[in-house]
Amino acid sequence: MWLLHSSTYELKEFFGENIPRYAILSHVWDGEDVSFRDVRKDLEAAKHKAGFSKIRDCCAQAKKDSLEWVWIDSCCIDKRSSAELSEAINSMFKWYRRARICYAFLADVFDVGYNAAPDLTDQFSKSRWFTRGWTLQELIAPRRIRFFSNSWKLIGAKSSMKKHSEFVDKISVITKIGFQFLTGGRLEMASVAERMSWASSRQTTREEDIAYSLMGLFDVNMPVLYGEGGEKAFERLQIEIMGTIADHSIFAWRANSAYETGPLAISPADFAHGGAITVSAEDSSDIRPFSLTNAGLEINLPISMPSGQFGTQVIARLNCSFRPLTGEKRQPLGIHLAIISDPWTTSVPSCRRRKCDELVTLDSNSSTWKRADIMILTDVHMRHRKEICGQRRADRISVVE
Repeated sequence: MWLLHSSTYELKEFFGENIPRYAILSHVWDGEDVSFRDVRKDLEAAKHKAGFSKIRDCCAQAKKDSLEWVWIDSCCIDKRSSAELSEAINSMFKWYRRARICYAFLADVFDVGYNAAPDLTDQFSKSRWFTRGWTLQELIAPRRIRFFSNSWKLIGAKSSMKKHSEFVDKISVITKIGFQFLTGGRLEMASVAERMSWASSRQTTREEDIAYSLMGLFDVNMPVLYGEGGEKAFERLQIEIMGTIADHSIFAWRANSAYETGPLAISPADFAHGGAITVSAEDSSDIRPFSLTNAGLEINLPISMPSGQFGTQVIARLNCSFRPLTGEKRQPLGIHLAIISDPWTTSVPSCRRRKCDELVTLDSNSSTWKRADIMILTDVHMRHRKEICGQRRADRISVVE
């Protein structure tokens, strides 16, 4: 990785165990950010760009913290090299995790103090920093973060220390991310759907980055292919996740239309409700192996035929549930399926996801379930679903009684 010297602004490349202690910057890009080439080619000219001020102030803070080196994404990645860019994107979560400290620079927050008046605190909660795709991993990965205002005044700090818990609580309310995951808790304790929900309302400048920025949260790697499109990149991300995490909540997404489709979501927005979905030990103990082929998802699920429904319309029960309130029972989740092949003439029935704007909560009086091997066909029209879907409907949850 390339690091920037906090006194001389010299860029130097380090490898493996030779990487020194460093601070890392989290920020929202603007039109005047200083690039790798700017620093290497003409540092004096780079110092006159508007974006250099955040580099100067970041380095000054690092020196106060006795750190000789800093990493800043805008100027520490040579984006002219596709191989280096891909390595950096696949390593970024690890780099933020290994940093001695992260400085989060919120350019649109003006001198908010920890005990600031409500109107100033509101600036913090409405900062663009909380809406961007890349800053999600930059919030979760570092063990220690200090938040700074536009003038580099300290707003507050995130760490596992008790004295910072009130400020972390505020961040948890803003982001809807559980306190434990903001303070170093094991991410695998959050379901796939829950982790996806953290990104459901975030945006990225390049559409593929909505998928690439999530790789670290699921501890997966994949090639970076700008130009493939956001939906294709997100599809590949889900396939990588399925290869390493046995979690049915990846199928517990809800779209903005009842259109029949395949097993995978098209964006994190389909998981907006996922913060309440869990996979308990009871859920995970009964998960059978599943895989995605060129035809579709091969999976074994309990199937139910609700009374009054035709035999081609069934409900499949997933091994995940809505998080129960204190004293309440778990609410297992299911999805609607349409069987499109004759189950009596084929060993593995082919299905499509139907009513994909709904999830089904299953109560104790649900119909008798029978396990079956099924194939949920891949949606060949997935790329066009956004064009035919309307606005996201209000939450629709149906109950099987």
